[in-house]
Amino acid sequence: MTKQEIQELKASLSIREVIGRYMTLNRVGRRWMGLCPFHGDRHLSLSVNEEKGSFVCYACGERGDVFAFVSKVENVGFIEAVKKLTVDNVNRLTVDNGQLPIKKKEKGKGGNVDAKRLTDDNIDAKRLPIEKIQKENEIFLASLMPVGSGCSELTPTWLDFGVGQSPFMVPKYWWSMRNRLVFPVRDEEGRLVGFAGRWLSGEEEKKKYVNSRTSELYRKSELLYGLYEGREAIRREGCVFLVEGYKDVLAMHAAGFKHTVGLCGTILSKEHIALLKRYATSVRVMLDADKAGRKGTDETIPAFMGEGMEAVRIGLPEGDDPDSLFRRLGKEAFAAYVREAVRRTLPSDEHCLLYTSDAAD
Repeated sequence: MTKQEIQELKASLSIREVIGRYMTLNRVGRRWMGLCPFHGDRHLSLSVNEEKGSFVCYACGERGDVFAFVSKVENVGFIEAVKKLTVDNVNRLTVDNGQLPIKKKEKGKGGNVDAKRLTDDNIDAKRLPIEKIQKENEIFLASLMPVGSGCSELTPTWLDFGVGQSPFMVPKYWWSMRNRLVFPVRDEEGRLVGFAGRWLSGEEEKKKYVNSRTSELYRKSELLYGLYEGREAIRREGCVFLVEGYKDVLAMHAAGFKHTVGLCGTILSKEHIALLKRYATSVRVMLDADKAGRKGTDETIPAFMGEGMEAVRIGLPEGDDPDSLFRRLGKEAFAAYVREAVRRTLPSDEHCLLYTSDAAD
């Protein structure tokens, strides 16, 4: 693009609308204020001046025009930022594979009009063809940015599972996932069926996890995280570890316990049990060592035993989960802990009879 074309593009954009796609802005007098995305902002430090087409953060000092903002927040160069802000002939802001609406002044009228949305962002996922859902999932997966686990012994497994960070700018269909740690979820055949997005550090005011919309492919009651990656190990061992969270599955796999699956943030269902019965006869329940985890274990073990599967409780130190314990002890010590816990908690005949009786009641 020529310099004149870039200036025309800049004049056609509302910096408030563009920045508003990344963050919430609140009107304060003649300016718009929001939490600055360039540092750990706890106050409204980012000021957007729509008339001047500029922004400035009074805390960290970041400032510039609309191109500078997109370049900084997307971690791309100037030319890439310009491309992301290319406006097509129906006044839509085209961003990668999706469209986001902007307000653009109509020539000769001086007023603002809302651009018409021409995408199917608002279509219920249940009505989308499976092929389209799979394609959208693959596109979103490709947009994820590499992210470290914060632990060198865990990072290779995170990469193997495709864990990444969603960018700020995504099609509206994926807005709930933006700027989150994203875990791709596959079914037992390896199809990419959905995602789970977890808050990043320092964002505890947000909902901890968001998930893909329910569809023909993605039903949490019928999915177990890590089953595809671990199914051969489960068959080989004849048993499976059941943990709560996505990060817990990754910690177990990283420690060598690849016969581990997670509940994807939902309660155990009959469909889950049926899935596991195809691969194993024994389940080692290793839920979080807190009140909710203990209650879940008390309900889960009888459910498995009522379906004819052997089930045992694997204890963790109070307040820990597999991920936190792995990070605290390190890979080798964590693996030794799990092996010893398994040795100490193998079911006795009395244990089996007790749970079988409870399940019958």
